[in-house]
Amino acid sequence: MIGIGASPGISIGRAHVVQKDETAATGILLKNEKEISDDIAKFDGAVKASVDEIEDVKIKLESTHDVDGVDILETQIEFLTDPQIRLDVVRKIQTEKKNASDAVLEVIRDVVQVFRNMKDEYMSARSADIQDIGNRILKNLNGSFQAPQIFEVNTIIIAEDIAPSDTVTMDITHVIGFATQVGGKTSHAAIIAK
Repeated sequence: MIGIGASPGISIGRAHVVQKDETAATGILLKNEKEISDDIAKFDGAVKASVDEIEDVKIKLESTHDVDGVDILETQIEFLTDPQIRLDVVRKIQTEKKNASDAVLEVIRDVVQVFRNMKDEYMSARSADIQDIGNRILKNLNGSFQAPQIFEVNTIIIAEDIAPSDTVTMDITHVIGFATQVGGKTSHAAIIAK
């Protein structure tokens, strides 16, 4: 396999494959104005919970002077509070009667595609941030929480991609390398690996 080296050196260790759960659209439509109003409130609550989670991690990183990690989290907060994303989700809930989860899935998928299609490598890599905030909102919408992973000594993480928030929140004291299928030198996993 040929890849792009993001940092110098060679790591020899035990591979740990990280797989992400994919959330599928339910196809369930909302029946009335109350359900529409409730789902908009659920969406707003999930966004607020997501911002609060990131703010908590950001405070911890600021105390360790991890400037790169703080920058990553600030980018995430900007995307989470983007008024266009909220407008698009609310529009799908109100006009198409999509439930909040399905609306978030569709809007995030579309925004991720816009970023992936950008010619600028840095901006294209931000598609991972968009996907990450979408996953965080969905997790808070659906109440699905995962315990932090604990890695053995000399672990090399193998994944399709490592979410930006995972790169700054996972305990990497025993991690000696990352290998991802997507991303490049400007991805957050690459920045943290350096």
